[in-house]
Amino acid sequence: MTDVQKELRDEVAERITARGLLDAYGIRYRPGGGRNELSAKECPSRSDHSSPSFRFNEKKKLWRCWSCNTSGDVFAFVAALEGLDCTRDFAQVLARAAEIAGVTPATLPPAERAQRITALRQGRAAREQAQRELAEREDAMAIRRATAYWNSLSVRHPLGERYLEGRGIVDVADTRGRVRFDRTDAPGHDHWSSNGAPALALHDLRGRGISGVVRRRLPEVVARDPRGVKAPSLTGCRSSGTMAYALDEIETERDVIVAEGIVDTITALVAWPQAVVLGANGTGPLPRLIEEIAKRVVRAGCRMFLVPHADERRQGEIAMAAGIERAIHAGLRLGYDVIIVDFGTEKDLNDAWCTGWRFL
Repeated sequence: MTDVQKELRDEVAERITARGLLDAYGIRYRPGGGRNELSAKECPSRSDHSSPSFRFNEKKKLWRCWSCNTSGDVFAFVAALEGLDCTRDFAQVLARAAEIAGVTPATLPPAERAQRITALRQGRAAREQAQRELAEREDAMAIRRATAYWNSLSVRHPLGERYLEGRGIVDVADTRGRVRFDRTDAPGHDHWSSNGAPALALHDLRGRGISGVVRRRLPEVVARDPRGVKAPSLTGCRSSGTMAYALDEIETERDVIVAEGIVDTITALVAWPQAVVLGANGTGPLPRLIEEIAKRVVRAGCRMFLVPHADERRQGEIAMAAGIERAIHAGLRLGYDVIIVDFGTEKDLNDAWCTGWRFL
């Protein structure tokens, strides 16, 4: 970036406004969501959010879409709406931002600019529709395959039960089929399939059924495999959703337990046999999962308990904190209807369970 571009960038950043940007791209907004914030149902990635999940802070000039989990500054906003790469095409992004900020004169007459914005919006709408149609087809295929695979798995297996007993889980039969065991001869098996691996169904967030299956491969199997993957999802199916229970099973006066990882989710099924247990398949999906669960918990008027999972890189802690922020945004109150379970010095639920911890 040249010195001239740096000076122009700084001037644009100083003079441009959130309202000016939203107006320039025809995005309807209203005050709300937080102090100095504007909210909208449209974001740089999508134009069809069902609720105003997009936020633009007028003071900080930073934006975030809670549904898409995207965020950025004013230049990233312009790049996304113009279909540009903010790094590679920064000169074009800067030129357009400068026009919006009034730092440089417009290069197109107002009527032509309006036509171009309309064309950009129509093009984006067409791309979104094509993506939705493709995703629907892929989801339907994943649900068919995952459901058939899950229904073929065993509810008992000596190798898998012995492994779980070693993790302090001896009452897995009481989970009423929520925990099953993998088979290498199951219809639709993949290269990750192994006999006896404890498995959980992944439920689609839109309530369409089982869209994936997660298996916790036994230690001896992982040791023989140089890939070292411990908990793979069924190939060709979805790897995100809720493990164990589905969102639509949340109901009034029934506690909801949110865990991360297959072993902690299985442990939660035993630790809270009367609760709705919803597991996240890794830390990545956790914030969005907590947000979706929180919306249901608000409607049901029940409580949500968050099961922390510590790790050296603090990924679990960071994901949980982001999820709590979304839960509060959805209307829950920390310490009242969203509660963090305390394990003391233990790093996760299963470790605490093995040392005798029990929820009182």
